[in-house]
Parts: sequence; C-alpha cells; structure tokens
Amino acid sequence: RVVSLNELKDKLEAMEGVQFKQFNSITEYHSLMFDLGVVARRLRSASDRSKYYRLIEASLYGGISSTITRSLRDYLLPENSGVRKAFQDMEAALRENRMTLEAIRVTQSDRDLFKHLISEATNYVAADYMRHANERRIHLDKALEYRRDLFTSRSQLAAEQYKHVEMARELQEHNGAEGDLEADYQAASDHLNLVQTALRQQEKIERYEADLDELQ
Repeated sequence: RVVSLNELKDKLEAMEGVQFKQFNSITEYHSLMFDLGVVARRLRSASDRSKYYRLIEASLYGGISSTITRSLRDYLLPENSGVRKAFQDMEAALRENRMTLEAIRVTQSDRDLFKHLISEATNYVAADYMRHANERRIHLDKALEYRRDLFTSRSQLAAEQYKHVEMARELQEHNGAEGDLEADYQAASDHLNLVQTALRQQEKIERYEADLDELQ
C-alpha cells in the first residue's frame, strides 16, 4: 500500500536522526543529489534525466546499445578542452606530487641522519659528563679521606703535646721534690755531724773528768 505524504512525514519524523524535506520540483531534488555527490550532473533538463534513467536501466538489466553508449559517453564525459586541460593539470599535479614525495623522502633521510647524529652526540656528551662526574666523585672521596687523616693526625698531635706538657710538669715537680729531698738530706747530714761532734766532745769531757778524778 502506498502511504500518503502526511503519513510518510509522520513516520519519518518519528525516526531519530531522520529529517523529512519536501521538494517543489524534481529539478530541485536532483540539484540537492548533485550537491551531495549522489549523481554526476544536476539533471536540470528532461533530456539529462532521460539519459540518466537509461543509464540506470542499462545497469539493472545489462546490455546497452552502441547508440546509447555514445550518448551516455557524451553525456558523462563531454569532449571539450576544459576536460583535456583538467587531465593535463592532474598529470602535472601528479608529477609534482611524485617529485614532492621524493623530496620528502630525501628530507626524511637527511632528518633521520641528523637525528641520529644528535642522538649520538647527546650520548657522547652524557657519557663524557658521567665520566667527569665519576672522576670528580673519586677525587672528592680521596680529598675527604685525606681530610679525615689530617684531622686524626692533628688530634693525635694535640694528645701527644698534652702528654708532653703533663710529663714536663711532672718532671718539674719531681725535680722540685728532689731538690727538697737533697736539702732535707743536707740538713739531716749537718745535724748528724753536729750530734756526732757533740758526742765526741762529751766523750772528751767525760775522759777529762775521769782524769781529774784520778789526779785527785
């Protein structure tokens, strides 16, 4: 059953993403189809539409007369200088495009080479930097080790100097004590001599007294 136009419009508007549009003429419809790229020509005249319909009929049933073939060829590919020039321009554009692609390939090759050189140079600089950094770290470690040894030597020297001062002080104290002992010894010796002298004198006195007693 062929539905009415209003019924068709209602059904189409009920579909999501579907827009109903009514054309005032078949020419307007074919013009939109041409703008959308559906047909090859605008089909403004009845003759153009007839040829287009015959083309569709020939594609459906197969087989087409030579007369229709020439007519369709003239219809679809008219022989004019504009078409020939367009093909020539297309060929020139293709040649230029091939030359451009070749230049792009050469440029890409040069770019890859330059990129490789940059990458190698970057790797060399990075390796050289790491080598210098490692050498600097080794030198710093050695300098720190020498510094620790220097501080240790200084600490030992200070300790030895302190010991030397203490020993000198103790020696001085010993020397002072020795002097005091010598003085005490000398005083004791002098006192002993006095005592011995006194004892001898006492003995002499006692002998003298004994001699006097005998004489009496």
